[in-house]
Amino acid sequence: MRLWFLILLFIGFSNSYAVEGEVQEKEMKAFYTDLCTGYPEGTRKEPNLWAHCCIKHDLAYWVAGTRDQRKLADKNLRSCVTEAAGKFQGNLMYYGIVVGHASPIKAKTAWGWAWDKKERKKFAPLTEEQKEEALQKIYQSEVEPYLIEEFLSEFPL
Repeated sequence: MRLWFLILLFIGFSNSYAVEGEVQEKEMKAFYTDLCTGYPEGTRKEPNLWAHCCIKHDLAYWVAGTRDQRKLADKNLRSCVTEAAGKFQGNLMYYGIVVGHASPIKAKTAWGWAWDKKERKKFAPLTEEQKEEALQKIYQSEVEPYLIEEFLSEFPL
């Protein structure tokens, strides 16, 4: 009896599930954004001045990739915010994120949050299948098409 309980418990916590005799991996999580994660998205006069920069940064953190790609995502955010609001604001956001990487407390939207932790290694290049799945999810998201195109031009998968 205990053995059956353990087997059922294991199946319940498995990372895969059976569909008509096949084993299917969990899908990647759908993309969403909280914009600038606790930081203003703009000024009082222009409350969404750099919100688009945060959406592109969130897309990069969602899909992930190598350590160099994370650095690129952070630098792209700095450039975007600098263009929208000036060098001070761009640097402030950039260094806030860099310091945040060292924090032992990680947000649920940390690097690679789209993927099940057991499915991929942190700072690993995406497989072709992961790239395809990510692109499908990006185009299914509610992100404006022009932002998707900007993101893909700045952060090639």
